[in-house]
Amino acid sequence: MDYGQRVDMIKRHLAAMLSSYSIPSHLRSSETAQQDEIDVTAKALNQLFPNNTTPDHLAGTFERAALKIKAAHTSRSWPKASDIASAIKSCFDKASGRDVASGPWKPDTYKINAERIKRGEAVGDNWVNGKMGDALVERGLVTEQDLLPYREAIGFAKRFEA
Repeated sequence: MDYGQRVDMIKRHLAAMLSSYSIPSHLRSSETAQQDEIDVTAKALNQLFPNNTTPDHLAGTFERAALKIKAAHTSRSWPKASDIASAIKSCFDKASGRDVASGPWKPDTYKINAERIKRGEAVGDNWVNGKMGDALVERGLVTEQDLLPYREAIGFAKRFEA
């Protein structure tokens, strides 16, 4: 995700967060001023996120920050940009070593099965032969030598099936 995409996502999350509050009185008469405030705030908030932030990280962080702001904010109008920034910073999970609060975890099945192959554990035939086996080699997760004992075992087993 490049800078422009990330800022646009932040703007959308920010606008959604602010939609539950009243527009501040100095911005009510001008929709342009409202959008300018969101744009400047989004660019400021973007500086808090690392360059490799994913859409899931952004969504998770904004979801948690919105809850923190709702719990602490005492006014009906938009929270200050500094309050939003503080809420976002507090969502960063330093204990786990991650840069930002993460979205839902998704396992990498290719990596998991490659590690099993390297340890000599059982894997399905589809991870040894065919597209998935080829993908493991193409991604550099295993070598042809790592797959050789599995392929030999599959070939040996097939001789007795007939």
